[in-house]
Amino acid sequence: MAEPVIYKNLELEMSDIGTLVVEEMVDRLFDNNSVVTGNLARSITPLSTKVVQDTVVQDIQLPLYGIYVDEGSERKSGGMPPVTSIIDWIKQKRITVPPAMSITQFAFAVAKNIEKKGQRFKKPKPFIQVSLDEVVNRNLNNIGEAVALDFDDSIIATANESSALEAK
Repeated sequence: MAEPVIYKNLELEMSDIGTLVVEEMVDRLFDNNSVVTGNLARSITPLSTKVVQDTVVQDIQLPLYGIYVDEGSERKSGGMPPVTSIIDWIKQKRITVPPAMSITQFAFAVAKNIEKKGQRFKKPKPFIQVSLDEVVNRNLNNIGEAVALDFDDSIIATANESSALEAK
């Protein structure tokens, strides 16, 4: 009886593709002008490639807020965000504080405004699916070759197994 196909070559190719997708995502974040601290770009990592129910899976890990950058977001009115976070944001964005206020007073005013009115809609800056599509399209030939090699190896192994059984 034929053994299932083992996708060694495809697993290796998908591992390489995972690394390429991460590089493409980081490049797109910079191209989209979505990088302030670089934390998101540094935290995107490919996980190990695995086979799950005859499917080769290459997971990529990124923080949840990466989805908000990708799809856009909106904060409704309600709770006041932490003033310390607003201070950090002001410093990162190099926002000029009005001369009559300290940075803490200005951050408190911004936080109160967000509490009262919410936060304006942040436009989507797609980088996840676009990066994945770009890298897969560039590497379709390599993926096809890896699958073909795996099928060849499986056919040869099955033929050798059949020959060994016939010889008995």
